[in-house]
Amino acid sequence: YSNTKVLTACAVWLLVERGALAFTDKVSERLPGFEQNGKGDITIIQLLTHQGGFPNADVPKAAWEDHDLLRKAVCGFSVEWTPGSRVYYHGRAAHWVAAAMIEAVTKGDYRDFIRSEITEPLGIADECFVGLPDAHHARAVDMHEPSPDGGRQVTRAEENNADFRRAGTPGGGG
Repeated sequence: YSNTKVLTACAVWLLVERGALAFTDKVSERLPGFEQNGKGDITIIQLLTHQGGFPNADVPKAAWEDHDLLRKAVCGFSVEWTPGSRVYYHGRAAHWVAAAMIEAVTKGDYRDFIRSEITEPLGIADECFVGLPDAHHARAVDMHEPSPDGGRQVTRAEENNADFRRAGTPGGGG
């Protein structure tokens, strides 16, 4: 599920390699507005290593396709503790921020950047998607997780649908 995080982080690494940003940059220097709600000093390396301090934040479903709303949503995230003070898995939050930052730097859709700059050059663009085109939905398999009692596997209802697959969430589901 979280292999999509690797592709999103790879996009950030590529921007670092090209000199568009540095790991020690504050996210807010590359994503204006992110400094709201105590996030002004969070660095890109803290973001990518799950030290941002906002692990439970998420974006609304409407932000999957409305990238102005995506930017507003991630800029509105609030910290739960002092950024950099602990490592705690940011399941969705950190990579939504990374996606918005990629868009702010490249002036384009993060999914297009990942495709054109990572999966196409690697020759895997027809096998690995962040944002699955409708024509390929029949190739996707449902995601499962352990049931609450641990006795069986159940499908993940929120992720096993066309909207989620089409969205290309940056932290999972690629």
